[in-house]
Formats: sequence, structure tokens, C-alpha cells
Amino acid sequence: DNGSSNKKFSICIRNMVWGKEEEIIRKYFKGSINFNVVTDNKTNKTRGIAFVNFDNKRDRDHALNFNNTKVLGRNIFVESK
Repeated sequence: DNGSSNKKFSICIRNMVWGKEEEIIRKYFKGSINFNVVTDNKTNKTRGIAFVNFDNKRDRDHALNFNNTKVLGRNIFVESK
């Protein structure tokens, strides 16, 4: 069982380069995903944080391997939610 069901498998990614969040997510995180990049309400600029939902546990668990990995010069932090 790879965990496929109607359940979503979610992570939070922090400390990404501002303005590059979508590029990073699409490059490093595979599978059937949807995501929401956090923006500042006042400036509408991104904040280096995103929530990503995977359709299965295997892809989510693979994404967790990127915790504390340097991407575009910054260590990103990946946590299960």
C-alpha cells in the first residue's frame, strides 16, 4: 500500500528564495501535487514558504528527504503537516 486514497499528504517548505518558490517546487518535488505559496497580505510578495499536498505517501516521503538541503544558496526546511 503506497497510501493512495482521498487523503492528502502535506508538507510545509520554509526558507525558499523569495519569488522562486514555484520554480523550486516544480523542479524538486515530483508526483501529483498542488501547492499554495504564502504571500504577505500588505505587499502581495511571496515569503519563501509554501504548503504542498501530494496524492500519495511515497511522493510526500520522498519530498521530506529535501529537509535542510541547499537550494539556490539557501537551506530549505521541509516538514510533514
